[in-house]
Amino acid sequence: MTNKNTSLRELFETLAEGFTADEIVLAGMKGLISAAIAEKRHSLGLSQKKFAELMEVSQSLVSRWESGEENFTLETLVRIAQRLSIEMQSPFKEKSIVRHINMSNVIHFPGEWHGNSYKNSSNFEAKEM
Repeated sequence: MTNKNTSLRELFETLAEGFTADEIVLAGMKGLISAAIAEKRHSLGLSQKKFAELMEVSQSLVSRWESGEENFTLETLVRIAQRLSIEMQSPFKEKSIVRHINMSNVIHFPGEWHGNSYKNSSNFEAKEM
């Protein structure tokens, strides 16, 4: 490992001290969402003021969204995504999903879900139990 990587790792470990794993994950997710909003707004040539008008909110709220200071509701994220034409997807991923039907049948979907599409759908199996 290079000195730069070691220094960054040590910095992260120092900053992370005193934070729970949940707090670290939350900060990371907020940062990713905030960066996506700011990047898309910039690519569309919208100022914070114009985007605030489009969203019918204050410019200071847009600033808090983009700085990661605001905790988003799903409703707010959907509105933002719709106005900026950002595709939304769940951060939750399952390697396989099992569905129970009438408590006696199980349908197993192997593979991974990707948004509204499904990979490996030809491997569908229905098993009666």
